[in-house]
Amino acid sequence: MSALNDLTEKALALPEPERIALAQNLWASIEHDELTSWSEEDLRRELKSRLRDEPDASWKSHKEVMEQARSEFGWKKK
Repeated sequence: MSALNDLTEKALALPEPERIALAQNLWASIEHDELTSWSEEDLRRELKSRLRDEPDASWKSHKEVMEQARSEFGWKKK
């Protein structure tokens, strides 16, 4: 097992509050200019962009898509 896999396994065995604290500490240790240079407006714009990718009423469920495909192609349900 690699050191990373071993460390990951040990981290996942921690109680949830300690995993959260570990994740926050790791994230805080990363210096990434692109992330720290974003303004509040940049973050708001990015969030709105990502939310546009969320399902809405026009999206079909997996079940609906499969039923339509079976109907159109004559497939039988297993």
